[in-house]
Amino acid sequence: MESQNGNSSTAVMEPIKLDPVRARQDIQSLPNKRALSISRRSLRSNGSFSHQGTQDEDRNETLPSPTIATEQLERWNYPRSNIYRVFAVFWAFLIMGANDATYGAIIPYLEEYYHLSYLVVSLIFLSPFVGYNVAAILNNTIHLRLGQRGVAFLAPLCHLVAYVVITVHPPYPVLVVVFILADLGNGLEDSGWNAWIGAMANANECLGFVHAFYGLGATIAPLIATTMITQAGLPWYNWYYVMIGGAAIELGTSVHSFWPCTGAAFRESHPRTSDEGGSRLKEAILKRPAARVTWLCAFFLLGYVGIEVALGGWIVTFMIRVRHGAAFARGMTATGFWLGVTVGRLVLGFVTPRIGEKLAIAIYLPIALGLELLFWLVPQFYVSAVAVALQGFFLGPMFPAAMVACTKLFPKHLHVSGVGFAAAFGGSGGAIFPFAVGAIAQKAGVQVLQPIVVALLAVVRDAPSAVLFNVRVFAIAEKYFIKHLQTLAARKFETAAERNWGTDGFADAIYEIYEATDDSDSILRSRAKRTVMQHASELFKSGGEFGPFLYVACNTPTFAAEIAQLLTRRRNDSPAISNCPRRSCNAAFKSAMAEGETVEWDCLKCRLVATKDYTAWQSHLKTVYEPTSAPRPAHFD
Repeated sequence: MESQNGNSSTAVMEPIKLDPVRARQDIQSLPNKRALSISRRSLRSNGSFSHQGTQDEDRNETLPSPTIATEQLERWNYPRSNIYRVFAVFWAFLIMGANDATYGAIIPYLEEYYHLSYLVVSLIFLSPFVGYNVAAILNNTIHLRLGQRGVAFLAPLCHLVAYVVITVHPPYPVLVVVFILADLGNGLEDSGWNAWIGAMANANECLGFVHAFYGLGATIAPLIATTMITQAGLPWYNWYYVMIGGAAIELGTSVHSFWPCTGAAFRESHPRTSDEGGSRLKEAILKRPAARVTWLCAFFLLGYVGIEVALGGWIVTFMIRVRHGAAFARGMTATGFWLGVTVGRLVLGFVTPRIGEKLAIAIYLPIALGLELLFWLVPQFYVSAVAVALQGFFLGPMFPAAMVACTKLFPKHLHVSGVGFAAAFGGSGGAIFPFAVGAIAQKAGVQVLQPIVVALLAVVRDAPSAVLFNVRVFAIAEKYFIKHLQTLAARKFETAAERNWGTDGFADAIYEIYEATDDSDSILRSRAKRTVMQHASELFKSGGEFGPFLYVACNTPTFAAEIAQLLTRRRNDSPAISNCPRRSCNAAFKSAMAEGETVEWDCLKCRLVATKDYTAWQSHLKTVYEPTSAPRPAHFD
């Protein structure tokens, strides 16, 4: 209720009747088990507290996600049950790595056993494409309905069934279908466990160890399989008896450790904190800004996994046909590559968080590209073997780094749907590009492996925008006290920001300035804020092409606070009176325009729309408005 008193108004709030606080047992005894409500609206979105609702529905919080208070992150040893679960995940990734690396070791023997061409034998690389994409679609549903228990049961079961069928060496078309089942298990675990570990404290180090076990499995699988085939003279399918034993252990440890992690427990710990409804997967892949993060990460991983599996899968054949290596030595090159991946994830997993995920990937990729060129252009067996091992070392940590960077950008309720989808979809790159290598090799020979990998590395590298590049140069110059380079990078950043303030690169640059650089003298910060203030009216429009900027502003508290302070100071400045630019119009408006700012003036009288900067408005600027002066006819915006 509002009452008027002269020029002032007083708002009187009617008293609100509050329900008494009840004990839990009293709530349970209420008729129909209806939840207590405020203003007849339940705190639950469906207004019901029924047991059925909590079991089957995706809980949606009506309150926004807290931005100041944060919950304690899980660690690998907190709660204590996580220790057992993390080691179960280690074993699962070891089996996943062995599964993927086995392809490269057995391809020459599949060709001989089934009398296949390059093109036909490459069909086994299409199995991950189907398996991983099915996993990307099912992952969110399995978590919501069955929880992590569902992933822990279904994924190892897929492995176990597939390996049993492979040991009877069925016809080749059946073999391809069975590999799809094995890769469905890989995709479910890849998406589920990456999302879980990636949200923990010290995620880079934890994921480094997790993926190191993947690399360990990929290292020992070709070694053991090659030894069994070449030294012991056993058929290729005998290796899968070893895989059956590993998958049985995987099933037992995973189910036992994750048995309490039901669908109800997952929904309770990952409530929706956005206004979106419907499927979480649709929110993650179809609605901005989450969709932008999901697809960028998914396509990056698509190329990365394609490079990794293409090299690991075709390296043995390449060393046979092009480098003419001995039988055992050529098998060891695949072992060397995966060993490099393993060591890289262990060692560089501790380096990456100290320099930042984006900068780390920007450093690792060019090094990997240079080593690939060395591998390609120097036709020596031992040079190639060393180069491919070092290439694995620098490629290894990029997958965990991408997972951590993606997890940081998502709210908690989208970790499984967003990060899981990106990991599973990216895993299908292990099908597309190795198959492409085989299809092209059918006509041009297996030597096409190298130019294809070089092209993929160049595409994945995707050089950053000019504004973001200069931020990274500034960070390096600041770290090593190169003052001249620091000044040059800051000046070039400001120039690039003026031209690219409306791009995604500018939003990414602001995030790196505030989150990944020290900038102790606020050199970059002051320049970034000046650019933002000049274009504030456009940048702070909701959604649209400036959505990424708003997303960064909402997730970078220091930047948001500084900009809010500047905007408040501008509003408190004494406004001046400016005339409409049209000489025949006598309308005027208040303006507190800052130097360097551009303002769009829409005249309420003559409907002129004019966009001018601070200097152009000086010709129309009148004296500062004084309340004691005689009133003048004017229209104020």
